Amino acid sequence: MVDEFWDDAAGGFFLAGRAGGELPVRPKEIYDGAVPSANSVALMNLLWLSRLTGDAAFAERADTLVRAFAGTVSRSPSAFAYFLCGLDFALRPGQDLVIAAAGSGAETRALLAALNRHFTPNQVAHFKSEENALRLARFAGFTDGLKVARGETTAHICVGGSCRESLTDAREVLARILGTDGTP
Repeated sequence: MVDEFWDDAAGGFFLAGRAGGELPVRPKEIYDGAVPSANSVALMNLLWLSRLTGDAAFAERADTLVRAFAGTVSRSPSAFAYFLCGLDFALRPGQDLVIAAAGSGAETRALLAALNRHFTPNQVAHFKSEENALRLARFAGFTDGLKVARGETTAHICVGGSCRESLTDAREVLARILGTDGTP
């Protein structure tokens, strides 16, 4: 996506690739209609990739994208709804979770079900098990040192790729993430 569509001079993504050949110009779309623009989707994808992997290069590219269209968006924000969702995701990141469990037992399923009952659009979650630990560490290195305890599901609460708190009680996890008493 970056190699083929990124505008090195002004930032943002073109609608046609470098090999577009016969086009007199390479347009860039930012307006979100019934379908989000390619730049709005790219912004959200870059931010998600940054949060999922802990790779700051994705966040830096997203920042450049935001700066490229900041003036346009500020003049008519209602025309850029999905772009603004991306901006919200960038400016108000939620706490990230790494759910570590030996398997998908009842306790793990209950915690995941409780988390899925709540709308938390700015939260990123990883599931770490003994089976996927090495693969997960390859693209999300910050998960490497988190232990998978046998017989216990642990939710590691992370901010900026740094895990600061580990909880095993589902109600307590919900209380921390949602800012509530943990009642589903």
